[in-house]
Amino acid sequence: MRCAWSPRLVPPHFLYLPKSSFAACRYTRVKTDGYGKFLIDGKHFYSSSPEWAGRELVVRIGAHTVEPLAPSGDPISTHIRMFGKQRTDNVDVRTTLSRLLQSPGAWRNSLIRKALPDRLRDEMDLLDRAGLKEALSTMNDLSGRYDFDTAIGAMEQAAELGRLTSANSVVLAARLATFEPEESSSVNLDIYDKLLESVGGVVQ
Repeated sequence: MRCAWSPRLVPPHFLYLPKSSFAACRYTRVKTDGYGKFLIDGKHFYSSSPEWAGRELVVRIGAHTVEPLAPSGDPISTHIRMFGKQRTDNVDVRTTLSRLLQSPGAWRNSLIRKALPDRLRDEMDLLDRAGLKEALSTMNDLSGRYDFDTAIGAMEQAAELGRLTSANSVVLAARLATFEPEESSSVNLDIYDKLLESVGGVVQ
């Protein structure tokens, strides 16, 4: 006789994804210096703003960004996250994007280009000036609407699909930001039973 199926018996990789969106990041507390700057990972300096000098702040660290947060939870500034052993001093992503929109020719040497996933960077390198400016405008708009990580994630998916357009990136960003998995109305428990046999979840 088989025991009744229970979600607790299902291996973790079969569980539903969270229904509510969440940020894939970690949080840490920092103390800013007299200029409102703070240190992350021992070598990399980032700025908040002068009025936050000498204060303790919570910083949100994502895959691509570092964001010092005001007590309200809103980002004071948004920086491209830096890696490596060399000391760096970083500017706000929004400032960098604004400058690139005015001077797309600076793309090749920009911090944003260096921070992008390989596939997206390669696709954007192939764009002509007009196409690059459109892609940067999309990145800027989506960063403002959601955040830089969501913008990059959406554009990376669009590039992987071979359709790096503003329309596709907008749709993918909305999906990433509001994703809610659909629950199946009919689950074939026999499939789960066979998989559970190897982990002792089925009693014969």
